[in-house]
Amino acid sequence: RMASATVEPTISLSLPGHTFLVVALDGLPLPEPEKADVVEIYGGGRVDFLVVFDQPGTFVMKRAAWNPKSVPNFSYDQEQDALTINVLEKPSYGKPPHTLPKALPPYSRRLRKLATTRPVDHKTITLNLQRGFPIFQI
Repeated sequence: RMASATVEPTISLSLPGHTFLVVALDGLPLPEPEKADVVEIYGGGRVDFLVVFDQPGTFVMKRAAWNPKSVPNFSYDQEQDALTINVLEKPSYGKPPHTLPKALPPYSRRLRKLATTRPVDHKTITLNLQRGFPIFQI
């Protein structure tokens, strides 16, 4: 699971030579796992994914460049290393090969009810700005 604890709108992550199998977004399981070369995490969001490493080695997850035009003197204008993963030749757990699931377990009763709830056409949200910095993401 990865989370974005930033005010950036989106963080795009890739793992060259590997494919992500996204299984949940913001704690809610997807109906079907989705393969992706890039995982996008929105500000305050979470994503759960699986990756198969079938060879030992050192792998570097990359963070795509981001340059907000609205914030002066601030930029990640170049791709950056986000995470280094070391895969050992002989894992100390279980028997390889470890395989990814073909399907996810069914939704719990609570999530089944949420998944079948119809969206509302209109919703009013009132924000009180008496104190604090006026940045909101909804």
